[in-house]
Amino acid sequence: MVSLKLRAGKTQEIQEKFQTTLQQQQHLFPGTMQRCISADEENPEHITILLIWKDTELTDESALHRDLEAFKAAFAELLDWKNARYVTKQAIIHT
Repeated sequence: MVSLKLRAGKTQEIQEKFQTTLQQQQHLFPGTMQRCISADEENPEHITILLIWKDTELTDESALHRDLEAFKAAFAELLDWKNARYVTKQAIIHT
């Protein structure tokens, strides 16, 4: 999970960029079964990126870093990566 802030005045631009990314099937992070980008309801400039991998298809660390760096570069003008907070979790149970 990555928590970060949207740069000031970039709300419309990020929505358009996310739509283009979705339509063009870019930044799919191979091996993930879910990719979710959300904005906090109370503070919409707070963005969370959640990537969930299938436990049987975990990608290697170098591929993950390469894909994340490409994503960061594509959104560098819109998101504050310098102050991003990264959290890795392991599922205990899921249904």
